[in-house]
Amino acid sequence: MNLVNKFLLVVSMLCLVAVFPLYGQNDSIPDTQQDTEVIDTRETQTEPVEPSSVKKPVGDRSPFRNRRFNPKYGIRSFLNKFTFTPLMGYSRTYYREKVSSTEEPSDFNGSGIPISGTLNFHFDRFRIGAGAGMEFHSIKEPEVAIAQGIINDKNTLFTKFYGNIGAEVYQYWDYMLVPEVQIGKLNLGKGFNADSVNNGMFVNLGVSIEKIMSEYFRVIIKPSYEIRSLEKTGTEMADYRMNGFSVKLGVSIRYPDLPRCPLKACHTQIKHIHYGNEYRGQPLPIKQNRKYGELNPKLKKYKGRNKRKLNPY
Repeated sequence: MNLVNKFLLVVSMLCLVAVFPLYGQNDSIPDTQQDTEVIDTRETQTEPVEPSSVKKPVGDRSPFRNRRFNPKYGIRSFLNKFTFTPLMGYSRTYYREKVSSTEEPSDFNGSGIPISGTLNFHFDRFRIGAGAGMEFHSIKEPEVAIAQGIINDKNTLFTKFYGNIGAEVYQYWDYMLVPEVQIGKLNLGKGFNADSVNNGMFVNLGVSIEKIMSEYFRVIIKPSYEIRSLEKTGTEMADYRMNGFSVKLGVSIRYPDLPRCPLKACHTQIKHIHYGNEYRGQPLPIKQNRKYGELNPKLKKYKGRNKRKLNPY
């Protein structure tokens, strides 16, 4: 190799050494002090510094400034132990009148629409409370003559007041099985002859099948059997019964322990914290701590009117 070729080889190697450090420079991590520094060209305004003695509390910020509950929500925690359960359905009453042991009993039926409301206090798996109800009751015209002297009209209004006790005995996924017992006083209404029959106590044995929509809301179907005791007055005593079976549908509403998040721009679906205060992110019927696809697999922006909007949120 002549001198010229050696000289060109050395020059080429020096050029490669000089170029090599530049390889991959665009993929390297930039200098944080030079590249990430943002210069605010707006006019700076000095704000007065508040003394530490008058510093605002963490939770006292708009739009939370007018919040009526303290951060611990003590009154809400107490009310959260109560549930209100309104129910409505269909009932069937089976009448039987037997004057003496030698005569055949007289049987006939009646139907009604029962409506009730129960307020329960919950502790552990048990619930105890009280409630009231009414039933729009009717008997067919031919059957009124069978109980002549006892029933005056084919239509009447039952009213009742009762105590309630129940226990959560079994749960499968989002379904709860709750046997309940109600004991109270039954008022037969103006359709019955008060001079011939006295009102008695009743015992209602039922099972609530509850679909848990959220910790604050449940959908209920409740079949029950009711035993009613009546006393026929007068010299001629009789064995008189009017037990009934009913199926009711309704909901159970629990007072929420947390208020709804007041920020309209916040779409958090679980319980979360703003400025040190905890809020729930969903309406009462929708589960709070759900993952995507649980109970509600379709997002709100694809439902109802939102699906026609370009930007539902």
